[in-house]
Amino acid sequence: TTTLTTLSSSAVDQSYLVTVRQAGSGANSVAAYVMAFNSSAGAVRIAQSNTAGGALDMGITMSGLSIQLVLGSGFGSTTWDWVLTRLG
Repeated sequence: TTTLTTLSSSAVDQSYLVTVRQAGSGANSVAAYVMAFNSSAGAVRIAQSNTAGGALDMGITMSGLSIQLVLGSGFGSTTWDWVLTRLG
């Protein structure tokens, strides 16, 4: 589990789209909706694409207002690019 970012307290009552993609030539990616409210948030994975045909699980979870990338075993050491887009 890796923390990508922590939303500020001014980000509450907002929704976001977070997308994470493996850097370089890797095609592994995951996208999730994030809904922030009060001092916590929830995430719902909406899509996952990877080169192993779904064998390598990836997810977005929340810890308070921290957005976290959770990877199954098998990815090894890699770098991830991510984008957080505020929806409203």
